[in-house]
Amino acid sequence: MRTDTLVYQALFLDLRHGLVDHARDRYQLTHGQQSADRLRGVLGAELARAEELVASSGETSVVQRGRQDLFDFLDISMFHKLVEQGKVPLAPSTGSVVLDKARTRTILTLIKELKDVRDPTAHPGQEPMSVRDAMRVIDSALRLCERLELAESLIASLEQVHAELVLRAAEPPIPNNLAPFDDTLPEPETIVTDFVGRDSELQVLRAWLRSPDRPRWLLVGEGGKGKTSLAYRFAVEVRDARPDGLAGAFWISAKRRRFVAGDIQALRSPDFVDLESAVNRLLVNYGFSELLSEDLPAKQDVLLELLDTLPVLIILDDLDSVQTEDEDVVEFFSLKVAMTASKVLMTSRRDFAGMGSTKTVVAGLDEEAALEFVRTRLAMYGLEEDVPDKSWARKAAIACEGSPLYIEELIRLSKFLGPVSALKSWADTQGDTVREYALRREQEMLTDLAQEVLAVCSLSPTPLTIPALSTVANRVEHSIVAAIDELRRMHLVLSGPEEGDPTFHVNQNLALLVKRGLNETDEKKFRNALQAFQGLGFDDAHNHKVRSFERQAKLLLRAKRPDEARRTIEQGLTECTEDPTLLALLGRSFAEMQPKRGVDAVKAWKRASDLRFGEPWMYQSWATLEQSQRQWASMAFAAEEGLRNCRADDVRLIFAAGLAHSQNAQYLHRSLQTQLARKAVGEADRHLDRAIRLGTANNEHPYYLSKAHRASVLNSSVFGATRKTERRIINWLKAMPDDVYAREEASRRAPKYPSLGELLTQLDEGRSATPQ
Repeated sequence: MRTDTLVYQALFLDLRHGLVDHARDRYQLTHGQQSADRLRGVLGAELARAEELVASSGETSVVQRGRQDLFDFLDISMFHKLVEQGKVPLAPSTGSVVLDKARTRTILTLIKELKDVRDPTAHPGQEPMSVRDAMRVIDSALRLCERLELAESLIASLEQVHAELVLRAAEPPIPNNLAPFDDTLPEPETIVTDFVGRDSELQVLRAWLRSPDRPRWLLVGEGGKGKTSLAYRFAVEVRDARPDGLAGAFWISAKRRRFVAGDIQALRSPDFVDLESAVNRLLVNYGFSELLSEDLPAKQDVLLELLDTLPVLIILDDLDSVQTEDEDVVEFFSLKVAMTASKVLMTSRRDFAGMGSTKTVVAGLDEEAALEFVRTRLAMYGLEEDVPDKSWARKAAIACEGSPLYIEELIRLSKFLGPVSALKSWADTQGDTVREYALRREQEMLTDLAQEVLAVCSLSPTPLTIPALSTVANRVEHSIVAAIDELRRMHLVLSGPEEGDPTFHVNQNLALLVKRGLNETDEKKFRNALQAFQGLGFDDAHNHKVRSFERQAKLLLRAKRPDEARRTIEQGLTECTEDPTLLALLGRSFAEMQPKRGVDAVKAWKRASDLRFGEPWMYQSWATLEQSQRQWASMAFAAEEGLRNCRADDVRLIFAAGLAHSQNAQYLHRSLQTQLARKAVGEADRHLDRAIRLGTANNEHPYYLSKAHRASVLNSSVFGATRKTERRIINWLKAMPDDVYAREEASRRAPKYPSLGELLTQLDEGRSATPQ
């Protein structure tokens, strides 16, 4: 059979019959017995001409079967107007008006392409249709069938035609699996163990990948619906198919947790958190690690050129985990990368502007897939024998609306309440009440501290270590360990990873329930502590309030009215609880009172430090307060906290740490704690040497440099004067020959070290020889 004959029969017999049956079903479903009248209202003139043609020439090839009704007069060319008018939508709704309109535009384009096949100007009778054109037409027919969800038998028939055309090609293309193709897809077990369902969503993605004018696509939906699993399954398909025009598939994720074997496990760190880390990861994937030290604009330019010359499929997973202030990553990939030859697939629980016609809303699993998911989770929790009958699994799938996350939660609750009771309560209350009820029962068994830790884990966007939980909850670590053990026994908290420091979190569904039950005060306190500790920052409203209270407090402190400043700050902390800036100022107000309230000041400063306050003045004030009370170990701690939370090269804090360790060494030596004293001397040397080196390089004020040199000299003398003492005085004199304190120290020790006297003489002679 000739190629054009094969295509003609596939389109104007098989496809046309399928379209006619589909249109008839949709119209009858909507209008019942008035279907024919509604159809004539849309295609009155076209149908009248078709009826006249049949009446004048008898039965024609246009309809080669017995006519049932008016629908049998439809021709492929008429479907363009039928879809365009949209009186009865022929494509199933996606649930989104914007997406439905986009799908309609695609369907109209495909129908026009098919309609042109029988246009003599497109394929004149004397010229046979090429196999390449034929394959393109049948491919368009298949895409039309996918969008209208026509019968599987019709799709299979068209696929057979397509296969026949491939065999007819004179020079078959080189198999794609021989083409170079790179990928950075994670291992399957880290994403999904048994993928089920999602056929229609995968069809949409396949069609998108073939579309030259759709460079980006968004999978959006509620958490736990399976967006990541769907994106991964599609990426694996692309990797295995190795389509022409793509050189690879690069997976980068902002996800901080992953769903594995019924559990949500912590990831050590996401692939990217902002634009620069995303660009860096892709440059590494391309093999351009040497560019990572370049500035961001330069790296963007190189990456965009690579994405255009070596196109890839990029999967940006869990994009909504990126903080709002870092959403320039969304702009870069949806606008700039979209101008290259690469494709970008994004997953997010949050919709992004401008994605209306290029997204799929991922809902729950269909019944069959959900049923399979229930069975696997029952096996995982060891509940197969506890389920009363086979219908339980189907009822559970329906009750959870196909959500994998809800199914997981229901089965977890089944272990606690029993399958029958859990499902009955879930069905009666749509899930929320039974989950809240079970959670309340569990919480009644918890200590107050365990409830606080559960609240912190629920509010945190990332898993937390024991020290982090201790800081945020403001409790000692051994108490946190006990609370975690308590929560783990009740299966309320999940842990990971096995290597490194263990982290703890709760699943998303449980987190929502816990947050819903928190009172406003506790939620604000823990959320603010988390935001400060994790460096996430606060929203504009919070920052505006803090700045207002900060200005008032500083004015009062300058006016020597610390008690009024304290009251102002405490009022600010009731509205902006756990704010590190206000806590730092609160400590300052306590320190400036007469008499000083040193204990209260240190307590406030310690809390501000725990929450990562990043301004050196607080740590300098803290160290000075401890110095005035001769608390050398505490002074060293204050200075080193400042170096940890501020700049590690702050000379004045480095000097304070060195001085504190040196003074502590002297105290320990006098107390006959020799081993500890030697350790303190070593720490002091390390800090003081660094302070002198950095201070000299940075032109630090001579006052601080002089003090650092003097402290270094005294530190070398803790266990008695040595040659090291002599060398340090010489270095001091050479670095600061006019320093009064250096000269005094050299003069005092000159009887023991004559070289010091000689150096002083040389310096004096050099000074007198210098012209005035």
